[in-house]
Amino acid sequence: MRIGTERMSKIFPLWLWNEHLTRYLFAANFVAGKIVVDCACGAGIGASIFLEKGAMQLLGFDVSPAAIALAHSNNQKAKQGSFSVADGNDLPVENEFTDVFISLETIEHIDQAEEFLREARRVLKNDGVFVCSTPNRTVTNPGIGLDSKPWNKFHIREYTQTEFSALLQTEFEQVQMYGFNKLSLTQLAFENKIRKIFRINGYVWTNLKKFWKIFRDDLGNYQIEKVNARYEYEYLVAVCRKS
Repeated sequence: MRIGTERMSKIFPLWLWNEHLTRYLFAANFVAGKIVVDCACGAGIGASIFLEKGAMQLLGFDVSPAAIALAHSNNQKAKQGSFSVADGNDLPVENEFTDVFISLETIEHIDQAEEFLREARRVLKNDGVFVCSTPNRTVTNPGIGLDSKPWNKFHIREYTQTEFSALLQTEFEQVQMYGFNKLSLTQLAFENKIRKIFRINGYVWTNLKKFWKIFRDDLGNYQIEKVNARYEYEYLVAVCRKS
């Protein structure tokens, strides 16, 4: 994993890299001794962490052949890992095959999100765990609706916490919501006023606030916690269970 993470940490801004690692390490809490699907695995950096944390078998999938080539390169010595090009809505995996299905920062890129969740449920065992994360529109794109195009051109749609939870509950009996990069409701309201004065988009604003971290940042600055009604969170992380 070290070679791959060092390479990728030079590509991303330091804060963005630490945000990715925070999600990977949180999801890694569920993988020991388990069969894991890493959907939209990208360059396989998260997969490397999941394998190091004891995943018994890992199947990584991504629609990008270039990403899968990198995933192979970053996990050459991991005999328990395999990586293939595949669409997340149509995975080459048998019914009820996997213990854990991980898909981080993916669902906002998918047009047919309901179909994606049905596919995740299909491949999960009856006691399986689905770990999914996404930006929180209340922070990143405040003031627009679910069907509005987000500022980030790569996103199909972004969800509020309520919308994200409701969507997940269409397929999973238990949904526990977590988040990180929290803002108090008072702070968020104040920042929204400042944004409107200067006509700055929410996504741009959240990244401008982090610009100083390009010089110095630490993984310890990021903590995933159970959501609290007194806060909004830039990122939502859901742990769902099929029963």
